[in-house]
Amino acid sequence: MHEIDGLLLGFVTFGTGVLTQNRSINFPVVDDNIALEPDKHYLLRLRNIGNIGLGNPGTMNVTVVDNDDVFVSFVGSFYSYSESHGTVSNIQVQLSNPIAQDLSVNIRGGPGSQPSSVVVSGAVVSESIRFIAGGNTSVSLSDFALIDDAVTLEAVEQYDLSLISHDYTAEPSRVSLGSNTTLFINDDDVVDVTFGNSMYLFFENEGMARVSVSLSRNISQALTVTVRVEGGPVDQTIRFSPSQRVGFISFGLADDLIALEDPKRFQLRFSQHSFPDGSKVRLGSNSNVSILDNDVVSVTFAQSSYSYFESNGTASNIMLRLNTTIARPLSVLVLGGPGSQPSSVVVSGADVSSAVTFAPGGSLTVPLPSFVITNDDVALEDDESYSLSISDPSVTQNVIAADSTDIDITDDDIITINLEPPSTCLEGSNAVAVIKREAIAYEAPFEATVSNERYTGPLSPDQATVGDFDGFNFTEQHSVVFHPAKANDERFGNVSFLMPRDGIVELEKVFIWRLSVNDSRVRINTDTQFVRLDNKDVFSIGFKDLHVTIREGQVATLTIKQIGNEKGGTDIGGFPENRLQSVQFRHVSGTATSGSDFLLNSTVPRLTYTVNNTLNDISFTPITSIDDNIIEGDETIQVIIIYWDYVVQAVKEWQTATITIVDDD
Repeated sequence: MHEIDGLLLGFVTFGTGVLTQNRSINFPVVDDNIALEPDKHYLLRLRNIGNIGLGNPGTMNVTVVDNDDVFVSFVGSFYSYSESHGTVSNIQVQLSNPIAQDLSVNIRGGPGSQPSSVVVSGAVVSESIRFIAGGNTSVSLSDFALIDDAVTLEAVEQYDLSLISHDYTAEPSRVSLGSNTTLFINDDDVVDVTFGNSMYLFFENEGMARVSVSLSRNISQALTVTVRVEGGPVDQTIRFSPSQRVGFISFGLADDLIALEDPKRFQLRFSQHSFPDGSKVRLGSNSNVSILDNDVVSVTFAQSSYSYFESNGTASNIMLRLNTTIARPLSVLVLGGPGSQPSSVVVSGADVSSAVTFAPGGSLTVPLPSFVITNDDVALEDDESYSLSISDPSVTQNVIAADSTDIDITDDDIITINLEPPSTCLEGSNAVAVIKREAIAYEAPFEATVSNERYTGPLSPDQATVGDFDGFNFTEQHSVVFHPAKANDERFGNVSFLMPRDGIVELEKVFIWRLSVNDSRVRINTDTQFVRLDNKDVFSIGFKDLHVTIREGQVATLTIKQIGNEKGGTDIGGFPENRLQSVQFRHVSGTATSGSDFLLNSTVPRLTYTVNNTLNDISFTPITSIDDNIIEGDETIQVIIIYWDYVVQAVKEWQTATITIVDDD
């Protein structure tokens, strides 16, 4: 019989007849699965039963060695988190079985070097955990925080935590350290892709439109976004590089130079992106794009002014024009009229209030409806001036309609004047030039001027031209002003010229009166008239001796002389000597009897000029007395000069000579 510590282990039986016998006894040793226990020592003692004697030794020491090893491992072979998880608190290290002694295990690990597409969120772990004998077989690592870096589209951040050592030195091999555990940190940041604005407005003439696309946060790897353009230009893609937050798409704008177009509208929408995990990229709402037409159309008159004559009758050539083509109808109002004009204007123009419409895509020029110009039959009006203006466009945006044009209406009614044929003038008198105007009303005064002018044309034998030697002033002119009048008022105007008297006996002289006017609107029908200037200077003659005495049988000599200082002769423009007539005389009375008392010789020499162009004295013997040998008293004879014309005239006081015949028988 065997027992250990009083514990009966069992019995062994020996057989008879055998001196030496070996017997075995088995006793249980309980495996408690507790590792790191110290050795257990037991004393085995033999105990007899009955009369059996026990040999020596009767005891035996038994040692039970703990062969339970412990395996230390991470509870999980990996741990997966999202960046937004915050605090990591669930990483545990476990023992394969309980331990009989405290055990410390060192743990190390950290992100280390990560790919460029990873922004580190994990933490470095360097920690010693302790298992308490008889305590829990699992222990948690200390909490550590994950950094939410707000960077999206990162690759998975992955690193290991390792069990690197323990403090069981008695028999280190009995503690086995398990494999690493891997931490996976997933980027759960979502990036929103949005257009910069929900609506974009561009103008045609900007040339290029640019639309911004924004990311809500930074990205760690490139992202390509496709923008679909609905009803507009071609689709476009934007590639965002890491850390780029804003990108642009652009498209050209064609300015067609057509005004008044409706806006062109299309929609932008995100159609796809390049990131495999679609949950990490949210594509935003659509954006509407409007292309506005900012081409400005101006409505102007084709000319800054239009000129007409009253006789035109109508104004039909006034044009309005656009500076560019239009896409919608455009109407403007043209207003204007003569309004208040000066008193010197009789209104011929008309009030205008006309709508003018331009058709889309049509001609850039449109005529203004014609209006009447009245011919008022009044001459010499001032120009009638007024303006027409453009206003009230039917479309106001991008329309300039504020132009004006001047309307000038010129009075082309003509008033005519004539220089009336003059009467023959006489030297030393006032010669009157008569100007006659047409019977038409007129509004402005005008001045008519009559001027002396030389005549160089052909002459009759009895005419000569006026020259400077006559004391004639060829710069002399006289004017008369015709004031505004009705048709039949003041139709004549007179100007007077004093005809010089030069003391020269001459032929009828001819010169010209020329009519001029200071207003081009006055037409001269007859601008010249020949003026005949009669000579008022004459040679005055008479007997040099009014009483002559002779004896019977003698000849009586009479002398005719010039009385006065008048001159003649062609060398000074005077009367030609060869045209001087012979002086005539006649016997008019007396006591002597012709034929018995005297003989009459009626021949008288012609008059001649001296070198000074005066008349020479003419001596002649008109009376020859007859000696009748009769004693008688004195007898007389009276003779008279009968010369009288426009060149030579006998002066009455010197016209009669008395010849006395003394009888000397």
